[in-house]
Amino acid sequence: MKEVNVTELRNNLPAYLGMVTAGEDLLLTSRGKKIARLDHLVAVCWRGVDRRGYNFK
Repeated sequence: MKEVNVTELRNNLPAYLGMVTAGEDLLLTSRGKKIARLDHLVAVCWRGVDRRGYNFK
């Protein structure tokens, strides 16, 4: 998992979104603190919940 500062993410958003689309997870940081994780969604089942347990309803 690659750590990326929010400013770096904003300045190079298309490149980082391409990485996420390819399956790489990003850990977003702000002032050295971990604030979020950006990962690629996997196949969503008919109930609106993917294999990782995210609910899309």
